Amino acid sequence: MNLLNHDQGYFFWEIIIFFIFIVLLKKAVWKPVTTYLNERRNVISDSLASIENLRVAVDQLKKETELLNKKTLDEISALQKDTKEFNDKILSEAKIKAKLNYDLIIEDALLYIQKLKVDAIVEIKNKTGILVIEMADKVLRKELAEPGKQEELSKRLIEKIELKVNK
Repeated sequence: MNLLNHDQGYFFWEIIIFFIFIVLLKKAVWKPVTTYLNERRNVISDSLASIENLRVAVDQLKKETELLNKKTLDEISALQKDTKEFNDKILSEAKIKAKLNYDLIIEDALLYIQKLKVDAIVEIKNKTGILVIEMADKVLRKELAEPGKQEELSKRLIEKIELKVNK
């Protein structure tokens, strides 16, 4: 059997079998394959449309997110500004209160020092007076230890008293 030499009868039957095979394929396979391919094409086009819709939705969400971020940043900036102003106000009030307290403390300290000074002067005067009296007492006792000196001192004091009365 030579493959290159075909009998014309075989050739005729091969063509008929081929056409029968084509007709059978067309009837049995062609419709399901084309139906499957059309369904597949529809699924792919629907998927592409869904993807495009999702892409549009994602872009919209990105824009909304950017707007929300910007709005949030603006609110944060406003809050920071308000907080800084509030802090500055509290700080200035605290400085004023501290200055007033400082002035009151200084004034109280000066008054206390003045009182201590007056008390010290009074105490010094009292102690000085006591010392003077004690010294005078010692000097007078020494001077008046002799009886004649006592009489002489008494006479002088009486003369001074009389002179003051006569004037």
